[in-house]
Amino acid sequence: MQHLPIQRRVTPKGWILHNAVCCSHRGHKPDTRMRGNLRISEDGQLGVHCFNCGFKTRFNGSRLSSSFEQYLDWLGVPRSSVQSLKMEILQKQLDGGFENTEAAKASFQKFPTVELPEDAQPILSYLNDDTVDPSLLKVVEYIESRGEDIASGYDYYWSPSKKHQLSNRVLIPFYSHNQIVGWTARYAGTAPPGVPRYFNSTIPDGYLFNNDVLDIPGRKFAILVEGSFDAIAVQGVAALGSTLSEQQIWQLVGREKETIVLPDRQRKNQDLIDTALTFGWYVSFPEWDDDVKDAAEACKRYGQLYTIASVIQSRTKNDVEIGIKRQLFRG
Repeated sequence: MQHLPIQRRVTPKGWILHNAVCCSHRGHKPDTRMRGNLRISEDGQLGVHCFNCGFKTRFNGSRLSSSFEQYLDWLGVPRSSVQSLKMEILQKQLDGGFENTEAAKASFQKFPTVELPEDAQPILSYLNDDTVDPSLLKVVEYIESRGEDIASGYDYYWSPSKKHQLSNRVLIPFYSHNQIVGWTARYAGTAPPGVPRYFNSTIPDGYLFNNDVLDIPGRKFAILVEGSFDAIAVQGVAALGSTLSEQQIWQLVGREKETIVLPDRQRKNQDLIDTALTFGWYVSFPEWDDDVKDAAEACKRYGQLYTIASVIQSRTKNDVEIGIKRQLFRG
């Protein structure tokens, strides 16, 4: 209410009439005839309707739509207040909730440290040896095959251990505040039948891969992807799967950054898109070649700068646009 125009009046049915704030943003002349209408129902739902430019939006307390978030921006509501509102919505959705939001947020960013597999060392340290293990050379060739942005974008490790075929895998440590809190080992190339492509340590509950990029000053966007290589490619964060836990959501909602969900280009496992719609985040559908299925491949083909720019330029919060474009993904 404090952000509404000062000049306003209330109708007998409870509508608050005021000069609409949406018109000038939608290609119309500024409203001077109090054509903006806002009403708060008895159960707390809020409806907005402009009789000048036709803009409509509503808020029911359980979801912050992109149109309502845009309305708050037009009203001049601070971004920090919008983020707080998102966190309140999330807290209501969680079973049991949390007694202390700030304590809960802090706890999600602290994870126990873990040890890497036996004899695991940075790959570069092994390459300084007089003789190099043939399995390590294959791992190095695989990393280089993923493109320059991935090859040079992270400190990879390797272990000569034969357990779980680790010697045939590239080790990707999970860092949080410069501490190793987990790891994954990706088979270099196509894994033989019956051999899993990834072998992981226990992944800490609520961990976002590459979450330290959220602390980079001045960075406006946080690009959210599914896998670690995609996150490395675009300097984003990864859910390490197709869904987000409530702890991971807290970490994103609690930062002063705009989240852009960059989904894998397939029809299945679109839960990240659903989460974006729930919290009013952006979803990006870049116009890449049909055979480019994720950010890692896009960086290899187009380069990192172009790929990140295309993700940002293709972002949208429009529910209808997102609904249409997500159906175009292949099965």
